[in-house]
Amino acid sequence: MTGITALPTSQDAMDSEGLLSPSVLGEMIRQIVTELDPKCNTINLGINNCSMVARVMEIPPVPDQEIRPVLRGELDHYRILPMGQSAFDFCTLPDLPDKEDDQKTEQTKRVLLIGADERLVTSYMDASFEANVNLKSLEPGSIAVLRALYPQLKEMEAVAMVILSTSGTDVFIVHQGNLQFYRRVDTGTTELMNQSSSVPEEEGQKRPQRTSLLTQMDDPEEDEPEQPSIAERFNRQAISLLMTEVQRSIDYYLREFPPNSEKLHVQCVIDSPNSNDLFEIMQQYLRSDAELASIQSTLAISQNVPEFVTKSSGGAYLIAIGLALKDSGVQYSHAPALNLRMGDSIVTEQKIAPRLMMLSYAFSGAMLLGAIITSIYFGIKISEANQTLFLQKNELQAITAQHAAKVAYLNRQNTLVTAIHEKDKPIRETIDFLSACIGNNASLNNLSVSNAGNIDINGVAPTPQVIADIMDTINLSPVLDPIRLNNIARVTASNEKGVLNFDLQTSYVKDSNGDLELTSYSTQGGQSQ
Repeated sequence: MTGITALPTSQDAMDSEGLLSPSVLGEMIRQIVTELDPKCNTINLGINNCSMVARVMEIPPVPDQEIRPVLRGELDHYRILPMGQSAFDFCTLPDLPDKEDDQKTEQTKRVLLIGADERLVTSYMDASFEANVNLKSLEPGSIAVLRALYPQLKEMEAVAMVILSTSGTDVFIVHQGNLQFYRRVDTGTTELMNQSSSVPEEEGQKRPQRTSLLTQMDDPEEDEPEQPSIAERFNRQAISLLMTEVQRSIDYYLREFPPNSEKLHVQCVIDSPNSNDLFEIMQQYLRSDAELASIQSTLAISQNVPEFVTKSSGGAYLIAIGLALKDSGVQYSHAPALNLRMGDSIVTEQKIAPRLMMLSYAFSGAMLLGAIITSIYFGIKISEANQTLFLQKNELQAITAQHAAKVAYLNRQNTLVTAIHEKDKPIRETIDFLSACIGNNASLNNLSVSNAGNIDINGVAPTPQVIADIMDTINLSPVLDPIRLNNIARVTASNEKGVLNFDLQTSYVKDSNGDLELTSYSTQGGQSQ
């Protein structure tokens, strides 16, 4: 940390709900960052003086990666924040010390949860975008205070931190820098001020405010105008009720954590120009010793810092320092840290420059047009492929039918040849075989078998090729001699087309003795004799 600067916030920078105006706050953030470090492009933002929810919740002992879904379920179940419209982060607290009781309670895990409305978190993220910087973390201001004071806190046994802001009071109790207890009271500095009597504006501007939160200056003595008494400026009843709740929190910790509470120190952080006077009244209602927190011995800062601190609230600067120290080295590595930007329901739309947006639209349109053309092209190709497949299927079915008919014909021929080969005098099988060889294109006029085993075949065929096919088929028989063509003549009638008469002759293959007795058998015109 090298310096501190401040800018007054305009009235239109934030609405009544605490939502930021991104354009107004973005320009202010950019101006502050430029003044501190022109080369800086990453910032941490703190949420302070606005509506946030902070709870210590007890959940079943689940692995660390399952804590967030469990907390999300608890938030939705108890409706702590609007369902599906919130962002939160958490840190685990140590377990309560074991007590010597006969009845053992169910083991649980204590978790500090701080959340806010999604719209609020989004407004902070939009403001950082308008400032053209990267938002690294977005955290509650009270957590930033703990980090700023962490080097002091880790050297002390037990410390109760009472952080008072305009929106409420946070009570943290840490032991050697480790957060162990938390409670929030919805009473802020606004409720503690007596509205009936306040310092006049002109008079307040003349008096520079002093605070020990960040540093303490030795201002030269000067005559100050008469101020209203403390009793007139502050609401003692509200202060009494607030400090009663703070003391009850301290008593609870002393009762539940007796080993860690032998020496409990109370430090207060008051985000108010009247922090010194308000603290004097607050400590009157505490039974514990208290003091205002300071980081003088913790952080080396530039010389221009005291000038800013004396002009405004020291608590705000303490929060800013705590944010700047986030992830700043080993010294602060174990300090408590919460980042609402990690909320699981926050989805911030990325804002793109108009030229880049038009380029993105053009690229998307080109991709869409290419996808349409590609789909049409492949649709045509698929249709052509389906049509070709259909034609090939029909052709295959026709070839399969022809093949089946030819196989059936050959099977029949094979059956007849086998029967002729197996029998000694296969006259009937021979006639069936020869009749089958004639086929459908020719007709058989005469078929005779002599006692010598000679077989004469006479018929009519339309072409010589049919006669040649008949002869080739008859030659397949192993029990018949090669077929001989004795005569072929064309006969032409006046009212018929020309046909061929053929005379064929074959005989049985003789056995080893050269004898074969057969009974004469003949057929004419398809009739057997």
